[in-house]
Amino acid sequence: SPITLLSCVIVVVIMMLPTMMKTSVNGKTVLHRRGTPSRTVRTRAAPPPTQGTWDEDSLSSETEINMLQAMLAKAMQRKELELNAPADADANGANGSNGYSGPSFTVKTFNAISPVGLDRFPKGKYSVAGNDDALPDSPMAIMLRSHKLQNDEVASTVRCIVRCGAGTNNIPVSEMTERGIPVFNTPGANANAVKELVLCALFLAARGIVEGIAHTKDVINVEEKGDYTAISKRIEADKKMFVGSELTGKTLGIIGLGHIGGKVVEA
Repeated sequence: SPITLLSCVIVVVIMMLPTMMKTSVNGKTVLHRRGTPSRTVRTRAAPPPTQGTWDEDSLSSETEINMLQAMLAKAMQRKELELNAPADADANGANGSNGYSGPSFTVKTFNAISPVGLDRFPKGKYSVAGNDDALPDSPMAIMLRSHKLQNDEVASTVRCIVRCGAGTNNIPVSEMTERGIPVFNTPGANANAVKELVLCALFLAARGIVEGIAHTKDVINVEEKGDYTAISKRIEADKKMFVGSELTGKTLGIIGLGHIGGKVVEA
């Protein structure tokens, strides 16, 4: 960090000062190591005599150390102010919008968008709502999931559309292109959730779990007339009908190694 670097410079300068001396070369003060006068370390031009109060010895080692220490203290003070700067719950500055005081960027949503994602829009800078009445002005952007967007649902003020998912088949992309409205998607955003459902389906299908539940509900419970003791014995006797098979050692074929397919392979 800058503070660490400045601290190292101060240490080096303090260690070098005892081994350095000053000489005068062509009217200039030259600071060099003792025993090696030909190697110039730093040159400082002498000010005009009219200044009167300055001499070449006024910049002493102690003065230089004090200057460096003052610089370090100011740097540490600035760093402390940055760390202790107040931040609101949205981490968007003192007024919740990084100091932004202009009109909000309005976003209209279709379907239920996760609040976790919507909360990432700084309040004050963005206004996000599912209906036009809740927005301070006409929508400038549209966010949706599975809603089948119609051309007449896109106001003339809309400048972009985003699908919170992989595909854009529920958005009239051609019409939006003609209107100059770009359409975005979020490939991979739900890949992990779909991967988990794929694994769930594998276990359900391999072990006959769904069939076993249906057999218990529609056959055993009906035939045993809700008698818990009889139902328990019947389940124990019929469970061999739904053993299924283990997945260990099986080969899984995956068509398409995209965001979802790749995660299924890793699982």
